[in-house]
Amino acid sequence: MNEGQIEAHEQVRKFAPKRKPRNESRPRNDDNPTDEAGEALIAMLHEAARLSDENRRRLGNLIDDLSRQMQAAEDRIVQLEHDLEHFRVRAARAEEWLLVIEKEIEQRLMSPMAAMRREPAPLQ
Repeated sequence: MNEGQIEAHEQVRKFAPKRKPRNESRPRNDDNPTDEAGEALIAMLHEAARLSDENRRRLGNLIDDLSRQMQAAEDRIVQLEHDLEHFRVRAARAEEWLLVIEKEIEQRLMSPMAAMRREPAPLQ
């Protein structure tokens, strides 16, 4: 080999893809691009599975949190409905009392005052 060929080989090695450590469970031919593509695909599948598991865990946590929030909101709605009914009953009772008070005022105050206006003033 001449010096030009050696230099060319060194330049080719510089740009050649770096080899990853071999998975000893699967024999492979280092010169076979199919093996490299297969290993790359397996690595991508492992990464996709990891991301999928991470997303599933995150979504599970989100679902649990939203479920707790929804239960708290439903509990609050029940409490507010109970309070609403309580205050409706109180308002109805207050209206009944206002009618009783109105009748008392008419009977005790308004009627005697109207009667006094109708009577002629005593002559002196």
